[in-house]
Amino acid sequence: MVYLETEQIDALDAGGLQYKRHSGIEFKITEVQDNSITIKTVQKKHLSENYLSQKELADRTKSLFGRFLPNSTIHVHATPYEEHHISKIDRNWVNKQMMELGIKAKEIERETGIIKTSLSAWLSDTTAKPMSQITKAFFYYYFLSKR
Repeated sequence: MVYLETEQIDALDAGGLQYKRHSGIEFKITEVQDNSITIKTVQKKHLSENYLSQKELADRTKSLFGRFLPNSTIHVHATPYEEHHISKIDRNWVNKQMMELGIKAKEIERETGIIKTSLSAWLSDTTAKPMSQITKAFFYYYFLSKR
């Protein structure tokens, strides 16, 4: 069985907190048997956008836990962050959907109640008005309903 001293647990916890704070990486011990430990490592969306691959997450997990469990086998189930497809929606995507489906801005205005100035700001290349995540989701589901 794997045992750690209080100071080791505190140090391990501090290391895990640093990963969470700086990269959105969280660790969860899911199983402990004899000299073996299984850890679930997940990276979530983070402002740093310092995203790691599955292998990199596994390596970081083994490095962190290996310092405190040198004689243990460490199994890692790593899940890297994957950006949701809705996050990738931008004015080019919206304009492409409009062209493919033959939808005019006037039709979107009429069907949704979005005022012309807001719609124009999202669709125009000359404006810097960014789309919120809610706006991107709106456009995604609007065009999905038209297919």
